[in-house]
Amino acid sequence: MTNFTNTTYCPVNELTNALTLEEETAKTSGVIQNSCTVAFRKRVEGEMKCRTSFRDNETAWVWREGDSFTMGYIGYMDMTFSGGAEENTKFTCVSKNIVNCKYNSGQDQHHMASSLDLEKAMKNAKKYLRAWSPIEIANISFPAFRQEFRKISNNANNEYLEKLNEFVRSFKEKQDVFKEMGYLLDSEYKFRFPTVKALIQDIHSRLDDYKETQNRNPIYKFVFVRERSGEQQACILKVDATNYYISLNTTPDTMTWTPTSDLDDELVRKVSSLSFLKTNDYMDGIGFKAADNCFYVSE
Repeated sequence: MTNFTNTTYCPVNELTNALTLEEETAKTSGVIQNSCTVAFRKRVEGEMKCRTSFRDNETAWVWREGDSFTMGYIGYMDMTFSGGAEENTKFTCVSKNIVNCKYNSGQDQHHMASSLDLEKAMKNAKKYLRAWSPIEIANISFPAFRQEFRKISNNANNEYLEKLNEFVRSFKEKQDVFKEMGYLLDSEYKFRFPTVKALIQDIHSRLDDYKETQNRNPIYKFVFVRERSGEQQACILKVDATNYYISLNTTPDTMTWTPTSDLDDELVRKVSSLSFLKTNDYMDGIGFKAADNCFYVSE
């Protein structure tokens, strides 16, 4: 999959202005973008049945109802770093599906197609502005999910090490632990410093907690839900949270879809619980919310 910057797309539920051009114009009592960008937006909204929402003074996000992420953005501007030369100000479409080898990967320009002609720009928009597939969403959301999954174990390990270091510091500084060890040498063992007993108990408790996190099942189901053929359907992909990169043994052509009414009760219950979380929140034992209709569900 081509690498693309996260400035070429935006989660729909995080749009600061999710108004259509018409709604935006009514709210602001006028248009605050250049006339060419406005003309481009009107054509895209009218011909592609999409919504466009304000991104900045020159560009607008393009998305559809029910989408998790915007499909890209459009506008009339100069993205060539030429300082605004008139001949470089063009109708521009930026999308993950575009690879412009004139520019390096990691720049928005690597994913732009520009034209002086609005008709050609509309052809670019219709060709490249496509909704995200479940595989693509899984690819971009997996790092955040993996980080939250590992955070549980890392936090438990840090708490264990903190108690262990407290024990070691006490011994090195000849405090209670050091004194207690001295009594162990010449008497039947009996704690004379209750704080030491409590500290040792805390160390073992934290170590047990950490071991428990290491035994969690790392296999999760990536669940993508959207309306298809007039009903809600789900695409389910298996992922391993311990992998550094996501590995999916499927393609858009081989993905299978299941009516949500046919999903097992436990999966539905977990998805329902995750739906109340904020995007990128993790609930141990349940899963992770990647977007409003995308979830990583524990098995």
